[in-house]
Amino acid sequence: MFVLFKLLLSLSAALATYVLWRLLAILTRPYGSTLRDLPGPPPLHWLYGHLRELSSHDNTSHEIWIETYGSTAKYKGLLGSDILLTADTRAISHIINHTDIYQKSEYNRFVTSVVLGNSS
Repeated sequence: MFVLFKLLLSLSAALATYVLWRLLAILTRPYGSTLRDLPGPPPLHWLYGHLRELSSHDNTSHEIWIETYGSTAKYKGLLGSDILLTADTRAISHIINHTDIYQKSEYNRFVTSVVLGNSS
């Protein structure tokens, strides 16, 4: 019985340590972002940033931000993550043509494949 208790306690401690480590990584991500010095609107909410505003049907936020902050700016996503917003055609061309540098995450690849299908 005591061995089982020690095992459960060890597993609980390992799980708690992992959760705290992941939470710390999420909370410190904005401070290490390469986009942190770009101008952009202040976040509307600490959890979902500008995502609620961007999901509205009559959304013109991107156009207003480009007019206000210039052709390249940032806005906030989930948990304060920085998201690049650019209307600079040279920057867009560079990003599209250098897929080895600007790789999509597994999640973004999955969502793209669901929406657009797999290319072969």
